[in-house]
Amino acid sequence: DPDKQIIRGRALAVLQQELGTIHDLASRCPKRAVTGGKWKPRILSSEMERALRWVGQQGIPVVFNDRNALDVLISQNKRRTFKELHHKEKKMSNHCRRGTSPNELRSCLAEHKTRGTLNTTDLVEQLEVVQKQQERWLDTLKASNVTHFHMHYEDWAYGTEESRLAHLQEVANFVSRSLGRGDFRQVTVEDFDVMFLPTTPTRQDDTLTNFDQVAQTLRSTPFRRLLKDYTNM
Repeated sequence: DPDKQIIRGRALAVLQQELGTIHDLASRCPKRAVTGGKWKPRILSSEMERALRWVGQQGIPVVFNDRNALDVLISQNKRRTFKELHHKEKKMSNHCRRGTSPNELRSCLAEHKTRGTLNTTDLVEQLEVVQKQQERWLDTLKASNVTHFHMHYEDWAYGTEESRLAHLQEVANFVSRSLGRGDFRQVTVEDFDVMFLPTTPTRQDDTLTNFDQVAQTLRSTPFRRLLKDYTNM
């Protein structure tokens, strides 16, 4: 758990260890154009800032991926709801993997259809917290001189295949340029791992039992822009 390691003051050590693992993987797979990893800590402590300064000093390129703040709360709430329904004895799977048995796949996809209820009493305050966290991460990357590319989850998770590939082409070009190789070749569907099935609904009202109440709460605030239907992106 990256958050626990950061609390223990080991963010830099853990990050260096992860990069060592990635380097070993890259050496075993020389045909791969780029090898990278995903790190998803939620706590931005002074120790984490030190780790990011080290990343900047090493010239390691970073793709910073943020998400619609309302969708972040919906996703977190869905997982809490699922855990409560199973009396905290079962945790929702992160992904639904292709190649598993039909029963396992049906069960996994059903888990991700869990609908939760957002507390609208302090919803605006919760959204402000999420948004400020994302802004602080981005500001820290800049202050740490980390070579980074800012992308949005919605750009590559929804929309037409053509539009999604265009956004991913930008990411591939950024990484390739950061490594001094110029633009990456044309990105195709075959370049990407299709091991996992999509589990995120394109409509927010498909994941909430009280979407109308949420919409009514936000329509008179600046956060009304977060009310989205991704079906026709």
